[in-house]
Amino acid sequence: MNTPLISIIIPVYGVEKYIEKCLRSCFDNTIAKSCEFLIIDDCSPDKSITIAKQLIEKYKDLDIQIIQHKKNRGLAAARNTGLLNAKGEYIINVDSDDWVEPNYLELLYNESKSSDSDVICCNLIKEFNDYSQKEKMYVPDNPEIALSYLLTGKVLGYTPLRLIKKELFTKNNFSWIEGLNMCEDLLIMVKVFNFANKISFLDEYLYHYNCANNNSLSSSLNENKISQLIKVSYEIEKFIIEQNKYEKYHKELMTQKSRFKIWITKCAMEKKTEYFMLYENERLYKDKYSSLLIRFFLLCCNLHLFKCARFIICIRLFLEKRK
Repeated sequence: MNTPLISIIIPVYGVEKYIEKCLRSCFDNTIAKSCEFLIIDDCSPDKSITIAKQLIEKYKDLDIQIIQHKKNRGLAAARNTGLLNAKGEYIINVDSDDWVEPNYLELLYNESKSSDSDVICCNLIKEFNDYSQKEKMYVPDNPEIALSYLLTGKVLGYTPLRLIKKELFTKNNFSWIEGLNMCEDLLIMVKVFNFANKISFLDEYLYHYNCANNNSLSSSLNENKISQLIKVSYEIEKFIIEQNKYEKYHKELMTQKSRFKIWITKCAMEKKTEYFMLYENERLYKDKYSSLLIRFFLLCCNLHLFKCARFIICIRLFLEKRK
């Protein structure tokens, strides 16, 4: 059998409402017969895999595998299982509650060949219950600038928008960290952009991101998710230091921590001072990439003016609701 052009990795857990639409959109892609589909069953407790198996019977001309975990291990581990079993020249991850355009794979692959890029990026469409919203996800073609944008939040760290050469993972010996299932894509894209020689941006809206799934990992924060976010931030900084690029990206790392601190404090107001003191020794109020409001919030945290910091968070939440 010829080497697949692309390995599409689709972790599955608790998505019986969405799995058929997701898989149909992938299987009906224009170059599906030249690709392989790796469905990772992370011990889904519902009928997701039953629905997947019934659908696969209608696509016997495609290279589709279901790989089952013996126990639930989380999204990062499922993506690693896909990566370990991938035979394609490129890999791409698709979340099983989302769906893609019919030419998603073909356009990304053609761009990879015409530009000779290691990473090819596209735009997404956010799907809400009663409307859709297009989001441009521009990524600079220079990997160093792209990494800077990623850390400061100008670029979204979301792997389904990125077709990636598999050899970036195998040559540089990295993968997802099992157990980190919040912002795991940000960490992996920091590594991908760091090792990439060339990045290409395809200005096409090819991926439909399901914002109506209230059960998704990103829909809420609890203590476990917050601890994972803090761990991701630590792993990003650790990686940048290992690459001897701390001085180069020091200011961007500061911004990344500021963004996480704002996110965490917005979603964990009941924790009082614990999260307001996060990264207290970092002097994040000097972060030049953040707004004056955020820098004032960070300064209040450093001065232990927690009532003032809490008030600023309330203002920010109010402003976000009005958008």
